[in-house]
Parts: sequence; C-alpha cells; structure tokens
Amino acid sequence: MNRSVWIRIWMLFGVVLFVGGCEALMGPKPVNGDGSTVVASAVAEVTEPIRSYRAILHQEVQHPQPNGTEPADILEFSYEWTATDGPFGYDAHAVTTLLVPQSPTPGVMDEAYASGGSVYQLSWNGWSKLVRTGDVDGRSGVLVSPGGILPNSDVLAVISGLPVATLLAASTARGEELVGGLRATHYQLTDVSLLTGVISARLALPPPPTQSPLTIDSAQFDIWVGVKEGLPVQYILSAVGKVETSAGSGVSVPFVIADRYTVGEVNGQLVVVVPPEVLAAAQAR
Repeated sequence: MNRSVWIRIWMLFGVVLFVGGCEALMGPKPVNGDGSTVVASAVAEVTEPIRSYRAILHQEVQHPQPNGTEPADILEFSYEWTATDGPFGYDAHAVTTLLVPQSPTPGVMDEAYASGGSVYQLSWNGWSKLVRTGDVDGRSGVLVSPGGILPNSDVLAVISGLPVATLLAASTARGEELVGGLRATHYQLTDVSLLTGVISARLALPPPPTQSPLTIDSAQFDIWVGVKEGLPVQYILSAVGKVETSAGSGVSVPFVIADRYTVGEVNGQLVVVVPPEVLAAAQAR
C-alpha cells in the first residue's frame, strides 16, 4: 500500500476520533421518557418576556368514501396577540374560517380586532365598532389568560370536554421540547377510556346510552405544556375509526381526525393593526 493511501486512512481515523471526542465532551444526549432521543429544535428558546405570538387551531375530520374521495370538515382558528402600553396591556386579532377543500376561498365565520379601547366585530351585516370592555374570544373558545400571556386552557377543555388537569393526570410525560421557542413538557394521553371520550366529544356524539357505537382503529393525543407559562402551547389529536350513522342502524362510516393547536412566532415581527378597510366599514355604520 503506497504512502498516500496510508495518509488518507490516518486522516479519516483522526476525523472519527475528533467527532467522538467532541460528543464525549458534550455528554450524553438527552432522551425522552420513552427512551427516544430528544430532537433539537431549530428555533431558539425565548427567554425574555413574551411580547407577541400567534396561536393557530386546525380542526379537521375527513370522511373517506368508497369511491376514493375524502370530503372533510375543516375549521381553523387564528389568534394574534401583541403587548401594548394601553389600559388592557395588549391588542389582539381573532378569526375563525371554514375551509372547504373543493374551494380555494376560505369562508370567514367570525372575526374581531381589539385595539386600544375599541373592538371591531364582524357580523352577518358587516363590521361594527364597540367599546372594549374585556378580552377577545372566538367560536373555538380561545381566551387570553388572566396575565394576558398565552391562550388559556379553555381551548383544550372546550374541544376535549375535560379539564386539562384531568387529561394531564392520565398522561405520561415524554420529556421537554421547544415549541415555537417556548420550553414545554410533552405529555401523551395513555388512558384509553379518556381518549375514547375525547374522540367522542370531538365527533359531537351524544352521551351514553344513546351514543352511536364507536370503533377506534388507532388514536393518539399529545399535549405540550409550557414550563414557565403552565398552559398548553401545542396539542395534536389524531384518530382513525368508524362510527354508526345512528345507534342501532348497523351502518358505519369511517372518519379520520387530524387536529393541531400550536403557539408560534413568539416575539417575532407580528403587530396587530386594524386594516384601513375595516376602520372605514365600521365608521360607515
């Protein structure tokens, strides 16, 4: 073997030793509660006080058909929040849209802006201006916490039909992760009966004994709770199964649930501003 080949082998061996030495100096890799390695987030952790954020709730139920089509009911709720020096301490924008896969244009179901001492509300007959007396909420139950920091647990309780404390008590901690720059504890609901109840509530099924027979093929519910905030900053609910069209009918239809709630863009460039066209429309009323 000639000299150049030996040099290349020793160089490669040296690189391997260098990488291994660096990993040894950094210590063992963090692992989740289930033993899996924690994947580092590309988003840097937010350590300063929260000044702005966006929370998005995406609710989707697909209904696979024998012909291969998958019609879906999709509801999306967006909540934008920015800190201010005003009497309420923040401005906000909330909008709920109904997304129809066959249509490129989403349908706005409700929308509101809270800016300074005013609230601009969209209703069936257009925009109106109201005196601001409290927090802006929306059809999906997202509210700001008493401290005005993050959406409180109502969003999760409204959808699941259960208090967040009940869900977490029946869940297994999977370690800490970064969600939108916020350090959060990852929980996974492991109580089968509670998980079935969450899915039943999500499908708006009537309570027992009139509830339609529900068959769940697979399901998973993960919740991330901010370490500092103590509030859910993300959750993902997925489920596949069948449900009878009515109790005793013997006719079952398939369903696929794909829900996701995430807080992001924390301390980004987000600023809540009431658009000029909204101001003009409200003024014209």
